[in-house]
Amino acid sequence: MRNPDIANNPQGLVAAAKMAAFDLGVSMNKKLQTKINQTTAQLRKEQKKQLIAGGGTQTQAEGSDAKIKKLAEEYRKTGNREIFKQLAKARGLIPQL
Repeated sequence: MRNPDIANNPQGLVAAAKMAAFDLGVSMNKKLQTKINQTTAQLRKEQKKQLIAGGGTQTQAEGSDAKIKKLAEEYRKTGNREIFKQLAKARGLIPQL
C-alpha cells in the first residue's frame, strides 16, 4: 500500500493482495524446486554408489553345473580344502587367476 497508485485506487487493496499472493507462491515454488533438485542429486549419488559397489557374482555356464555337483559330492565325502577351493571357483565366488 506504499504505492500511491494502488493506495488511491478503489480496487487497490485487492490488487495488493493478489500481488502478495503471487509473490508468496513464486517463493514457495522456488523452495520446492530447490528441495526437488537436492533430493534428485542425493538419489543420483546413491545410485552411483550402488553401481560401483554392486559387483555381484558371475553367471555360471550350463556345463559347469555337473562339475559343481561332482565337486560338492566329493567335498561332502572327503572335506578336503582344495576341493572346497575348486568348488568356490566353479561357483564364481573366488575369481580365477
